[in-house]
Amino acid sequence: MKAVSGGWIPDFGSRYFTEDFPFGLRFIKELALKYNVKTLAIDKVYRWGMSKIAE
Repeated sequence: MKAVSGGWIPDFGSRYFTEDFPFGLRFIKELALKYNVKTLAIDKVYRWGMSKIAE
C-alpha cells in the first residue's frame, strides 16, 4: 500500500504485483491445469492482478 492524501492505495508497482502474479500465481495455475483442477477464484484474481501490472 502507498499513503496518499486522505488514505491509502494499492502499490501496483510493488514486487507483490510484478513478481507474485506472473510467476507465483501462474505456477499454481499451471500445476492445477496439469492435474485437471478447476481454479475459478484463482483465475479471477490472476486476471485482475495481471491487468493491474499492464496499466
